[in-house]
Amino acid sequence: MCCMGASLRIILEKALRRVSRTRSAPLTEQGTTRTSGMELVVRPTQSPAQTSVHTGTEPHNQTSTDKLTEPPPQTCQSTDTRAEPPVTVKASTDAPTEHPLHNITGSLTEPVQASGSADSDIPRWVWALRQLDIGSTGTPALDDTVLDQYPSHHELCRLYRACLQYLRGRYAVVSLVCSVQEDLQKSSLWDLPVCFGTLANFVADTMPLIPSGQEHPISFGQWMATKVKPNVPPLPHALAFLVISIASNWKYFVEQNIDHCHASHILCTLLASTPAGYRPTELDLYHGLLLDCLTHYLKDLWRVRTSDTASPMPFSRESLQELQLPEGARELGDSIITEHDLPYDAIDTSVPTSEAWTIGLPFDIPWLGARHDERDYPVCSSLSGYTALRRPKGVVYSLHDDAALWLSAMTFGLLEAITQMRIPARILLAPRKNKEETGETVVSGPRILQVLALWVNRKKQNHGDGPLHHHDEHGRKVTQLLRRTLRALTHEHNRTWSVLSYANIPEDKRADIRCGIAHLVVILWNLMRNDALTGWASLPGISESIETFSLTLPDQRVLYFLRKWYRQMLLAAGWCPYTISAVQLASYDLAALVPHLVRLPPHVRTKPGEHADCQEDVCVLHTITDTDSYRIRHAGPSCECNNVRPPLEDVLQMLDDGVVPVVVYDGSVLRVIPAQDSPYVAISHVWSEGMGSTTDVGLPRCLVDHISTLVRGLLPEHDGAFWMDSLCVPSSREQRKRAIKLMADTYRNATKVLVIDDSVRTLCHLERTPGPEVLLRIATSAWVRRVWTLQEGLLAHQLCFEFIDGAASINKASSARIAGFEDLVPVLALRAMANQGPPDFSWRQPSLFEVVFLLRGRMTTKAEDELIAIASLLQPRVQIDELLAESDGPNLAERRMKVALLGTRDIPLAVPFGTCPRSTVEGFSWAPCMLSKDIPANWSDDTNTGTCTEEGLVGRYTLALLGKPITIPADRKNVDPTTSIGAQYAKIGAIVVSHRQSNSFHVLTVNDDLLGRQLGPFNALLFLPKDSAEFTSTTRAAVCVAVRRLPRAAGRVSIMGALVHGTLHEHPIAVQYVARLEISRIQPSLEKKWESERLPAEELGDLREVWIRLT
Repeated sequence: MCCMGASLRIILEKALRRVSRTRSAPLTEQGTTRTSGMELVVRPTQSPAQTSVHTGTEPHNQTSTDKLTEPPPQTCQSTDTRAEPPVTVKASTDAPTEHPLHNITGSLTEPVQASGSADSDIPRWVWALRQLDIGSTGTPALDDTVLDQYPSHHELCRLYRACLQYLRGRYAVVSLVCSVQEDLQKSSLWDLPVCFGTLANFVADTMPLIPSGQEHPISFGQWMATKVKPNVPPLPHALAFLVISIASNWKYFVEQNIDHCHASHILCTLLASTPAGYRPTELDLYHGLLLDCLTHYLKDLWRVRTSDTASPMPFSRESLQELQLPEGARELGDSIITEHDLPYDAIDTSVPTSEAWTIGLPFDIPWLGARHDERDYPVCSSLSGYTALRRPKGVVYSLHDDAALWLSAMTFGLLEAITQMRIPARILLAPRKNKEETGETVVSGPRILQVLALWVNRKKQNHGDGPLHHHDEHGRKVTQLLRRTLRALTHEHNRTWSVLSYANIPEDKRADIRCGIAHLVVILWNLMRNDALTGWASLPGISESIETFSLTLPDQRVLYFLRKWYRQMLLAAGWCPYTISAVQLASYDLAALVPHLVRLPPHVRTKPGEHADCQEDVCVLHTITDTDSYRIRHAGPSCECNNVRPPLEDVLQMLDDGVVPVVVYDGSVLRVIPAQDSPYVAISHVWSEGMGSTTDVGLPRCLVDHISTLVRGLLPEHDGAFWMDSLCVPSSREQRKRAIKLMADTYRNATKVLVIDDSVRTLCHLERTPGPEVLLRIATSAWVRRVWTLQEGLLAHQLCFEFIDGAASINKASSARIAGFEDLVPVLALRAMANQGPPDFSWRQPSLFEVVFLLRGRMTTKAEDELIAIASLLQPRVQIDELLAESDGPNLAERRMKVALLGTRDIPLAVPFGTCPRSTVEGFSWAPCMLSKDIPANWSDDTNTGTCTEEGLVGRYTLALLGKPITIPADRKNVDPTTSIGAQYAKIGAIVVSHRQSNSFHVLTVNDDLLGRQLGPFNALLFLPKDSAEFTSTTRAAVCVAVRRLPRAAGRVSIMGALVHGTLHEHPIAVQYVARLEISRIQPSLEKKWESERLPAEELGDLREVWIRLT
């Protein structure tokens, strides 16, 4: 059993003495006390009579043994978490002259003899609460007439009574023991009725936690009395006095760095009948329990407040700093938006097509009911200024009020600060559509788009009217606001100190709020980068700031949740998981297109849910693994016509002669002619959509007739010749190889290339479908996801697609310059960058980086086919004959990769640092197995390259030797799991090394796909020269490669890094690739703790730049 600590008694006693001094302060002529205490008010929008609380539970049956007359606890009938009939008190018509609590003197723990009481030794704080008579239905000593003079006191008492009523309903008096505290502490503040959070929130507002060693700017005496009307005697803040005293008790423990305030439970003190001779009433016990509860929850709230570094609320650390600056709460003019200013009807929330594609479409964001424009508030230049204006001190706010204000600042406040225009609530708020909860109000995404469109148009119209430095300064301020918003969102994603969590906002709604705001930030960031829309991207100073901002985006935790949120919505809309990841939604340009994907239904081949078995790295629907069960489709679902095929001997003869065969259909038979005899159309398609076949089998007559009709429409002046693998490539293995060798010339020499894809041909019209939507359909099509179709689309002189109403050139879609065009369909973007102009496409050989970039999101059923399918795009030294010459068998894909790398010869030094699986071919364990799964950036630097040889990759790297070999994950004893730090790193399979050259500690971590596998041993780390200097100076993770020095290495190395050889290209140090690792420096504070706890760490030698032969 615990007891009340001496610290609480001392603090309460000091507080009481200050009250006594305040009570005896001299009066002015008007009869008021000379004190600078804050005058507290209730928000004018909510009168005390409107205060309501939901108790949240049915009361226990109990027999009253209270000495005071107590009514049976009331049962709450409301299901609203904020609704409960207010507790009423009997009014008195007699104006009080002096409150009985003025007579409190001496120590709070000293007994007081109360007249009419059978108790001879009542603690003064208990007696004070009895004078307030809170919780009783009898005539209170402090009635409503007096409370009405002090509305905040009135509100405070009502909240206290509601909390007390809840506890009396939840716990029977016989259950009031010390363990009740533990039961309550298991409940979070957001799990209790609103009154608890509101009461604790008010105390946290009025008594902010002050760091140790600093004196609070307002004395207890000022809190214990307030300025009142003339001829009304001063009223002590009796209840606030008690609650704040509890707060001070916690403040004492915080300053003493003691985290066991339960040692001073007031309830336990009462149960122990201290002081001697005092017998507590039932109501006394509930008072003690409630005060103990407030102590616990105030502790949580203060931890939230002290941990709040970046939220827009006025009590956060960053807000406090902003508000101290001259421009922190600066007002930005008085321009106000009306419905007549918007480019579209504000009542109509339909999507304005052109702006939705050029600017981006925001999502609807749930609204929590804040009073954004309750008063004539000015436009503020900062988020903290917005909240400070709308949250004045001395007003009682619930946790829900704070959450609503947070949301209002992150939407209205952000948009007003950026646009510098007042946005009335009616402009953006609208009922939610397409949801079950039709009555819910949201910040409408289409209406946000209208406001942004208005702002962009005004910027264009007014460009050059004002001073240039104002325009530049505005751009810098917008960048700062976006950074500020991201920091606030990052902070909010931690449930421990989330404003939305404490308001008990459901998790799904919190996700919609946070991610809806993050999505808006991405749209605004894309606007910053679009020089044609804002005029900022190219300005000196701002362009660097925008680029820096983009580099920090991947480090923001909130964007991880944003991508997860995108995925959940797209999966719910029926999109394939592979398509979602392949479209590269991690690109922030493309994020603005997600609402369009949610709005547009995906193509359904057979039935909804057909992608249920697909994964992020593979689409099962478009992967043909069972060729025996493959079925060729017909042009119509009910058609059962026979196949038609060209003469096999004609096709074989032309392939033997090295001639590309093409076919012409006359309505009854297919005849074969040489490609050079007639202009022809090459057909590009994917086999998974049912048109795969061979010359031997042919295609259904209905399909051939349909394709021939499309071709004749594209080449009306010719006989309709076309090439299609299903008709012009025989099944014979050797003949297929001949056809594959000719395939690049086949597409390169075709007059036009026609893409037949189910998604585009069934969902897009030639004229009615907007160009951006066509582009989005192509980006999510099966055609753009296959490796084989890459060269077919890239080599075409003129690229055409089949639409619902015919075939046409893709110029319409490729000219639609929407956000993220380059990432959305890279093959079309590269064609556009090469100055595509009808009718011909100016071809150029792509770089290695461009090839790997173009392969992103593409897949092939057989890994060994990848290099064959893109052979024409590789360096001229890479011959397709050499790739095809590799014999069938194990590791065919890896052996072909070796041939391609040897042919390329000059390989970027960063290639061994990729994340895709590595080769098992001897001497090439550093090489990727497939280009489509590698990181394009590792192939981008063509100036820092190594030489690929039969023995490995020779290049100049930075090497650091380890004191002894390390094996992952078996050897983890270098991190002691019994310590707090050790457990943190051991959980992720980390290894700690100490770098003596920089006197720093670093953590080595393994990629998730390698966890659980034994890696090593390795005895050195390899770095790129440009990265080696940064890893010791920053805590940001850097990439390195764990290597093992070979016993018969050409270079000799001493024990800790005295490199003797490796200084010349002819004498490199031979090392073997083991694994890709990430290395990051431990935080400086943890480094000191690591040293103080003497946790072991492997020693890492000096970094030296040397010649390496990586095998």
